[in-house]
Amino acid sequence: MILPVGHYTGSEHPPGYRTVRIGRSRVSFTDPEPFLVWAAAHRRPGNLGAPWGRAEIAAAAKVDDADAVIDQLLDDGLLVEPSDPEAFAKKHKAVPILIALGNTPEAPDRYGIGLYGFEPVITVSPLVYELWQWGTISVSIWAVCEAFATANSRATGVPIAADAVLAEFVAALPALVGSNAVYLDEVQS
Repeated sequence: MILPVGHYTGSEHPPGYRTVRIGRSRVSFTDPEPFLVWAAAHRRPGNLGAPWGRAEIAAAAKVDDADAVIDQLLDDGLLVEPSDPEAFAKKHKAVPILIALGNTPEAPDRYGIGLYGFEPVITVSPLVYELWQWGTISVSIWAVCEAFATANSRATGVPIAADAVLAEFVAALPALVGSNAVYLDEVQS
């Protein structure tokens, strides 16, 4: 799994510049290929169970030497491979950018995220929905998972470990990021 880091803020002038905000910094892509690879790292809607890694991103980006561009974006922190979920979660935060739409009587165990007045862009489990909403209450994804695990354990009397909470959230991140329900940002020191 490879995920994009940063929030796309649109094109700028002179024409052709594409800007991504990471933390308090802005990165302007003057070459279209790195931007196309970064954009392709946002998983496409569809089969959410299918892999979305290096090969899929390279195929979606349709640029020359996509592997070299992916490596450079990984080095620059614009892409991340969360192979160690806890280390990843301690260095990143998930910032919600759509609206909570709640659940429905027809699907009480699925929660919608999207724009008010429209069908949900994505539906998620109750745990993912809560963590998505809590994305701004703490400094990192890991801190949110710890807070959720503590609060949930107290409320239900059933212990749940933060790493179990994190595993479900990380599995949902490609769909959340791909649907623009959330963007990943780096933790500021």
